Amino acid sequence: MGRSGGYIIIILILLTFTSYSDGLKAEKRITIGFGKEENKIGIDTGGGEHWKPLFFSIDKTGFIHIPDFYKSRIAVFDGKGKLVAQKSCKEGISPRMNYFCLTPHGPYVTYSDYTLFLLNEDGSVKWKSMLGYGMIPRFLWANDLAIFIVFPGKDERAIVFDYLSSRPIGRFGFKAGEESIPMVMSKNKTQFTLTIDNMQKIPGMDVTNHAFNLEENAFLLFIDNDDKTLWKRRQGETEYIYLFSKSGGLEKEGVIHFPETEIEGTGFWTVCDNELHIYKNYFYENHMEIAVYSFK
Repeated sequence: MGRSGGYIIIILILLTFTSYSDGLKAEKRITIGFGKEENKIGIDTGGGEHWKPLFFSIDKTGFIHIPDFYKSRIAVFDGKGKLVAQKSCKEGISPRMNYFCLTPHGPYVTYSDYTLFLLNEDGSVKWKSMLGYGMIPRFLWANDLAIFIVFPGKDERAIVFDYLSSRPIGRFGFKAGEESIPMVMSKNKTQFTLTIDNMQKIPGMDVTNHAFNLEENAFLLFIDNDDKTLWKRRQGETEYIYLFSKSGGLEKEGVIHFPETEIEGTGFWTVCDNELHIYKNYFYENHMEIAVYSFK
């Protein structure tokens, strides 16, 4: 193959990389390996399964926090995929299917085996709350004031915890079509709100409602210091990203097209940092990649 053929391959590679998004720019891809080595994430491939951490979180410095519970730790990687810290976490947390997020205060929240855990910054367990067998959340969210865990069903419900106790400070049920619904849920293809009406019973909770015109099945990703909100909506192998102003006006939108990978179910989790960079993980046989996008 001549020089021109090599150029064609390079161009195709670049097109494959940049064509994942419309309206969004793919800035970089961070590779983190699977394996027994300290700088890799632990997985379980027994019985034909391929269990690995599905969730991750980003801190203010852009470091990636992964619940690597097969190795009884939270692993922290920098923006180049280098392991920079590991926090021991051993108390009864299953390594499979862990909902996980880093809270604004520094501790972690994770949900596994029907139990909600609040972890200290060093990875130790501060408290845990058993929520009942068979309860699989739709979403886990933590803001400055509270932890929200939302469960699906005929009547959707949200359970709210503060950071001081394993006892819920509120339980809220609602039905599709209600005027006010939890901050991470959608309603009837037309309206969204960041709070629910009776949250005013929780001291200090902001009860200002914001409505947005979006499709159904969208989820709140982030609220920045200017009250701009970032939302995502998945349809098949495509994810739509929307940026709204404080007043509810659509400022920007983009599309992420998932690349073909070796493992079914790739392109699992999407998070955002304070600079409104969007992070998404993709799974391959021997490693995961976290792609970082920003609006053009």
